[in-house]
Amino acid sequence: MERCAIIIHSVNGNCYIIATYLQELLVKRNVDARLYRVEDSDLHI
Repeated sequence: MERCAIIIHSVNGNCYIIATYLQELLVKRNVDARLYRVEDSDLHI
């Protein structure tokens, strides 16, 4: 089985939607796709 790490910075809005959709497509193609969020200690919200 092939593996793929999908690493995103933000888990809000379109970035997260696109990342989860990509993960679904890869899983359908028998790829071990995992979604990760990068921690950002400098993020000011």
